[in-house]
Amino acid sequence: MFGQFANESAINAKEFVVKFNKAIDKDTVISSGNVINSAFTVNGNALTGTNPATLSADGKTLTITAGTGTWEGTYMFGLVKDAVKATDKKVVAEFNKVVSYEDTVAPTFTSVERVNATTVKVNFSEPIKNKGTVTAKLADGTDISSLVSSSAVGSSVELNLSNANIPVGKDISVTFVGTTDYSDNLVSPNPITATVSKGDKDGVAPEISSVTPVNAKKFEIKLTEQVENFAIGDIKVDGVALTAPAKLTQDSVDKTKYTVELAAAKQGLVTVAVDADAFADLSGQGNKAFSKIVNFTADTVNPTVSSAAVSKNSDGKEVLTLTFSEDVTKIATGTVTLSAKKVKDYVTSSVNVSFAAADLTPVSGKSNQFTIELSKISEAGPVALVEGATYTVDLVASLVEDTAGNDNEAKTSVFSFTRGVDADSTKPAVVTTFDGDETDTNLVDNNGIKVVNNNTLKAKFSIPVDGATATNKANYQVTGATVESVTLLAGNEVEIKLSQDSNSYTGLRAVKISGVKSKEGVVMNDFNTTEYLYENVRPVVTAVKLTGVTQDDASTTGTNEAESTVALTFSEAVTVGTTNTADFDLYIKGEKVTSGVTISTAAGSSDNVVVVTIAGKALSAQELSDGVELKAQSTIDIQDASKNTANIPAGIKVNL
Repeated sequence: MFGQFANESAINAKEFVVKFNKAIDKDTVISSGNVINSAFTVNGNALTGTNPATLSADGKTLTITAGTGTWEGTYMFGLVKDAVKATDKKVVAEFNKVVSYEDTVAPTFTSVERVNATTVKVNFSEPIKNKGTVTAKLADGTDISSLVSSSAVGSSVELNLSNANIPVGKDISVTFVGTTDYSDNLVSPNPITATVSKGDKDGVAPEISSVTPVNAKKFEIKLTEQVENFAIGDIKVDGVALTAPAKLTQDSVDKTKYTVELAAAKQGLVTVAVDADAFADLSGQGNKAFSKIVNFTADTVNPTVSSAAVSKNSDGKEVLTLTFSEDVTKIATGTVTLSAKKVKDYVTSSVNVSFAAADLTPVSGKSNQFTIELSKISEAGPVALVEGATYTVDLVASLVEDTAGNDNEAKTSVFSFTRGVDADSTKPAVVTTFDGDETDTNLVDNNGIKVVNNNTLKAKFSIPVDGATATNKANYQVTGATVESVTLLAGNEVEIKLSQDSNSYTGLRAVKISGVKSKEGVVMNDFNTTEYLYENVRPVVTAVKLTGVTQDDASTTGTNEAESTVALTFSEAVTVGTTNTADFDLYIKGEKVTSGVTISTAAGSSDNVVVVTIAGKALSAQELSDGVELKAQSTIDIQDASKNTANIPAGIKVNL
């Protein structure tokens, strides 16, 4: 199943929250602490600028902070197709939604947070634009505002209490007046006061307790406690401070552990050192100096393939994953050709298989794994790998190298895999030329929506589709009308029935088709268009009146002048068609009267009145008392201007 949006909205002027229904791969939405702009759009355009972002611990909530401007206003927020993946590597479906937001909620004080001995955060409910006027007083009333520096950082105002004249351990009342959020809403209440205090150094200097080599280009540093401002430049290797591209990374779980990645491999005895007071613990106590000779054991072991496995990716394509015995980088270029034994239907043959080195792709977050789609590996010719064949492959030398510069060696029968079949990853699409033969000039032709009549639309998909999703009426939306049912027809066509009387006006409507899958389970991209629709509200009878009864003149022979006329008033203007000149049958006491009775209809003096003439029958008072009804024939053709046939009840009672 594809991942989906669950909800998305601005939560204040500066922050926008996107919630997913499953955990998201962080690397597909955040890079270096900022949202990946190309993954999201506003009004169809990719985000611009630098926009800080965070992903919740469960991976389901992404918060994007606007680097410039705010999230206020009305706009279309979207996710680009194939841009974001869940942690199971499945692609999150494309999504667009109109968002309207205005921040009218005042920021509020939430808490005081000690960062370290001399830095305190006063936290608010949302990002702060203007800290306002900040005053600081001791309990005895002494004003120390000039000694306390402050700055708005995100949803906090950070207070710097490092000035030597600020006493340690004394309560300080800090008052904020005129603090505002990014929509210029004043803090509530205004002013607010928080109590903070300055801490002192704890007297215990943080130390490096161990340095452990991982490989020739990587080692771990363990500290005795959590520290601040530990940077790559604080570390010296053989007397030289490290610089980029060397990298220092704090462990996400153990905050006292760091990993150092070197730009060049090391072997033998290496001195790792850190000067005193390069960083400090959370009390502000500087670190002890550290120096230790560390043995980076010479790595003479060549990397090998430890496993090979075939799986299917989110597009249903078979992917071969090669896992090596240690951290490696790809060094092969151009075309890689490997010898292999091929077994198909018990017949063994020798073949060469080849692929472009560029198609061997590192796995994100793994330093010893690579993947390649089997469709990108071919036999000599080139011809595609044979479905059902098992290939046992020899590995060529120098495909990869480890961190010490050791290349893999050429070896025979290193790994095997069996070629299966790729799922068709083609997405269904609406065929836009399907309605190219429409002749009504009001209709929008070549947009894929064929208007059959006021209640029926048709669409055609480019490939065979999954019946369950193709007939799910929730996947079809027509603004201003209700989709009653969807039927899958031959030729990948669907018939979309609108509920009768659900469309009350004529004009252009937005039509959306989404969520329909191919037979292989691949979801279509959302299809949006506009179509001209005629209203489908049927005219109904609002009044019935017996307007005339003419008796037969007994003195006239051979001619029957008897007739009755009934005026039917409709809810709107109607016309009487010529296809059926007798739209009604006459019933008396529940019995159909046929002998000598001809019913004809004609437009009345008003455009919403139809006069029904019952020729050859002069209704009597007794018959009217017994019960006279007009019942519509199945071929009735009384219609409104939009050609909606009148909605006639089972029987129209005629009374005096």
